[in-house]
Amino acid sequence: MVFTIRKLLALTLAFATWVGAIEQVALKQSERPNIVFILTDDQDLHMDSLDYMPLLKKHIIDHGTFYKSHYCSTAICCPSRVTLWTGRNAHNTNVTDVFPPYGGYPKFVAQGFNEDWLPLWLQDAGYSTYYTGKLFNSHTVENWNSPHPSGWTSSDFLLDPYTYSYLNATFQRNEHPPVSHEGEYSTDVLAGKALTDEIVSYNDEFYRARLQSLQAVDELVEGVISRLDGYGILDNTYVIYTTDNGYHISQHRLAPGKECGFEEDINIPLVIRGPGVPIGEADIVSAHTDLAPTILKLAGGDYKKPDLDGSPIPLNKKDITRAKIERQEHVNVEFWGRSLPEGIYKFSLDDGKIVAYGSNNTYKALRVVGKEYNIYYSVWCTNEHELYDLTADPHQINNIHPSISSSSELPKIFRLPPSKVLPRLDALLMVTKSCRGATCVDPWSVLHPRGDIKTLADAMRVEFDDFYASTAEKVSFDKCELGYILESEGPQALVNFDEWKEEDL
Repeated sequence: MVFTIRKLLALTLAFATWVGAIEQVALKQSERPNIVFILTDDQDLHMDSLDYMPLLKKHIIDHGTFYKSHYCSTAICCPSRVTLWTGRNAHNTNVTDVFPPYGGYPKFVAQGFNEDWLPLWLQDAGYSTYYTGKLFNSHTVENWNSPHPSGWTSSDFLLDPYTYSYLNATFQRNEHPPVSHEGEYSTDVLAGKALTDEIVSYNDEFYRARLQSLQAVDELVEGVISRLDGYGILDNTYVIYTTDNGYHISQHRLAPGKECGFEEDINIPLVIRGPGVPIGEADIVSAHTDLAPTILKLAGGDYKKPDLDGSPIPLNKKDITRAKIERQEHVNVEFWGRSLPEGIYKFSLDDGKIVAYGSNNTYKALRVVGKEYNIYYSVWCTNEHELYDLTADPHQINNIHPSISSSSELPKIFRLPPSKVLPRLDALLMVTKSCRGATCVDPWSVLHPRGDIKTLADAMRVEFDDFYASTAEKVSFDKCELGYILESEGPQALVNFDEWKEEDL
């Protein structure tokens, strides 16, 4: 088999997007910080990609906080990016794919978000905003001005169908027509402005090519930091580094790709440096829905907007310490549509036939990370279930959901049998799968309106056993769809503890 670096790069490059929200000249630097946001594409955390980025470590990781429990809520590019820029879960944006009719830039526009997203909110807060690089999938040389993305003081967008043509990238600056950069490496253009041995060998090359592509990102990071330092504004600048979603190669016997609820796909890098940000690591749970509120708070904007599904990430030592006790421990995870493997091997069916698309990959899921438990729970559109205890099974190998286990002695979670924990997870997932605003941040308040239940551990109290055991509605699907179709999403209504108690009297 012959590999060409160009072919592999076209499939695997983690392409850097950097956004600088730079303070207007009229404002005193001491009053308002600058914000630089660096976003890569498909960068993994669990295959150690950060270990091969010494300049990122030198300039950002060694000067800031590495948030080890940060998650994307939808493990595919466009839906994840829309969540990031709007602060809303995909079930609230209804942008669930990379292509129309369910996703891509046209869907983003059709849903009205070109008039209601982070760059506009930052401008309302008195900031000038700048963007360069990939914005969304299906943002093309044909629709770049239909309409033009709003909210940017200046922009230089990388456009489809040349987004992944790394030696023939097409950029579109401000509102001028697109320009091709044939023969130039796209990141340099940006910075200047169980498998067979054969498959395992191919995937090893795939992995190496991803690391090679990240070297250009690493150099871009150093260039950004050097420029900020040269202007004398580095000490008044927050630099945020993350990615849209994670990535897997061979884990769970899967072809290269994303879109799954496994840690490789949803647990992703997030590093922040800036004034008051301590050096070190934090294990508090955060998600992409939290980034828009975080940036708005830094900018002095309205980070308490009622339609934001997240809350600001704590950025100083005192707030991080408090968050270990008070912050939510859950992440909503969701996906719609077919799975799309990358690389040359695609999916191999039982009859040996190779297909480009997998079966419908729609699911709703939860990550719950507490002091005494570390859980992943999902319900597929086929109404199959997965339940993993990541404390005992960090690689998510042993599905301990009772519906699939042949053992009468299932492993315990939180020192309890799954049969006792599952009703609580079912009820929590019923809330998060369609939550909005504050209920996404504090879903337990929907189940316990008095506000005395904040965590899974709180909900495990014996007095709630009958309530959770008798709760009729659980997450299920009526049909597997390619997008978010509410009528196919199963039951929506639920009963809270106070209502149940009154009915029981």
